[in-house]
Amino acid sequence: MEPRLDETARPERVGPYRLTEPIGRGGMGTVWRAWDERLKRQVAIKHIRADTRLTALRQRLWREAQAAARLNHPAIVHIYDLVEDPAGDWIVMELVEGKTLRDLVEEQGPLPFARAIRLGLDIAAGLAEAHSRGVLHRDLKASNVMVTPSGQAKILDFGLAKQLPGGEEGEDQEASISVPGTIIGTSYAMSPEQALGQALDARSDLFSLGSLLYEILTGEPPFRAANPPASLALILSHRPPSLEEVRPGVPRELSALINGLLEKDRRFRPQSAREVAEALAGLTGASAPGKDLEGSTVVEPSLARRPMSATYRSASSPGRERRRKIGEHRLLTVVCCGLVRLGEASGEAEFLDPEDLSEAMAAFQILAGEVCDRFSGRSGATLGHRLWLYFGYPQAREDDAWRAVQAARELAARSGEIGSGLPWGRPRLGLRIAVHTGLAVVSIRPGQEATLQPGPLLDITAGLQDLAPAGGILVTAASRPLIARAFTLEELPAVRLPGSEEPVAIARVVREVDPRQEGE
Repeated sequence: MEPRLDETARPERVGPYRLTEPIGRGGMGTVWRAWDERLKRQVAIKHIRADTRLTALRQRLWREAQAAARLNHPAIVHIYDLVEDPAGDWIVMELVEGKTLRDLVEEQGPLPFARAIRLGLDIAAGLAEAHSRGVLHRDLKASNVMVTPSGQAKILDFGLAKQLPGGEEGEDQEASISVPGTIIGTSYAMSPEQALGQALDARSDLFSLGSLLYEILTGEPPFRAANPPASLALILSHRPPSLEEVRPGVPRELSALINGLLEKDRRFRPQSAREVAEALAGLTGASAPGKDLEGSTVVEPSLARRPMSATYRSASSPGRERRRKIGEHRLLTVVCCGLVRLGEASGEAEFLDPEDLSEAMAAFQILAGEVCDRFSGRSGATLGHRLWLYFGYPQAREDDAWRAVQAARELAARSGEIGSGLPWGRPRLGLRIAVHTGLAVVSIRPGQEATLQPGPLLDITAGLQDLAPAGGILVTAASRPLIARAFTLEELPAVRLPGSEEPVAIARVVREVDPRQEGE
């Protein structure tokens, strides 16, 4: 159910702007139609509520809105003003008449190829302008693109925009409403790296553009599920059917372009919005946009299957070749368990003597194998007092992260069994456990069995496990959105871990959520 727009709560005016009627609801507040009494024009004004979850980052929001206000392109809604108010902040912007892409698809069904390509070209050109000025959108989706009566696409809501490194005019590079490990955006429309809480670049917006194009050509977003965690799981592990399978007759080059935009690994996507605009222009029968990409509204296209632009072809084909050589990328949830002795008096974790460790680890491996079988995991590498478990290989499931945490909880609860059969008495043994989700490589060579290469996932989980208390389970922000509905989590300060370039946001698993209380 759509939230009601509370017209009674609005003030009569905000600064020189007289509010007249609510016209929509954005991700962080209500949008109003207003009259600019200074310049005598209609504007849209968006209220960012004072109680929004971004209140603590208000100054950053202002800096990002200022960065977005510098954008000047026919495919981007212009921001005119920022007004500070005790009830919240107000962003004043161009009033665009028309319908959102989402509304058009709901009313008309999948759009004709020519129209979808033309609108996609407008959007790609607008993104190219934003990216050239160091600004990411981060929430591109069909409901954030307006189509005017003349057929021009206008990108709305740069309220989640982020200033990229190297932005203009010495912009403060901390001007971001995100913090390490925080996921901001619409779950089904975000990129895999955004879902994992990783650092973003322009290629994240390109993944969202691919999702948007897929939606307007098929009628449904490719990764939308029953709830946000399920949508994130689809983004990270599911490859939607090719457009050629879903909608026969689609230009082959358009299907290939969208497949490229939806690559899980950003290295194999087109590398810039300009490349995407040039590829789309090559499908219109019109000449490609110039360097500034200002002429983004094109003549009625002829859908003759022209060759894809050289720029996009050179970016995509080598990507497919590299992928064949290095293998497939799979989403993997890794559990690292560190076996420790518990102090007789303090209960604090202590390392086992080397002569005792080998016998204890042998017993632990038996227990871990049993638990892995119960939760469809796979026992992985061992090193010293550490043992790793993998969930998502050889078969990926949507609930891999949930099963990983459930296995970790059972191992923690049964850790006392490890020492019960050892010849050196009944030592108190415990586990320190860490869980992390990320991309791993599966190498596939002709005539050989596929091999898993977890890469930095092992280092990250090993480092985090060293920080866990005995009996405790720590998870990274990459796993958190996949398990948040199933477990109560306690946020902890971000930490620096081996294998990660930036601080990693972490949380402690407190308890499992009772499904009977989920809707309360």
